[in-house]
Amino acid sequence: MTNTTQIDLQEYLEYTYPNLSDSEIDHISNVLRNEWDYNPSFIEIEEKVRETATLADIQLVGEDEGYTHDSEGC
Repeated sequence: MTNTTQIDLQEYLEYTYPNLSDSEIDHISNVLRNEWDYNPSFIEIEEKVRETATLADIQLVGEDEGYTHDSEGC
């Protein structure tokens, strides 16, 4: 099973900033798509995964660091 979240930048910008012109939306979308460093997003996702697992008393084991959730103290 694959769970993905996609963001349509054009749709987001049109909805959030309705006064932007098409060329402004295109420019912002292209810069974000081509130049944005997505690494912080993955870090934030991992933090939320760990937080959610902890609250649900789900144990996690990460490949690279061997992280496990210990429910003591919850």
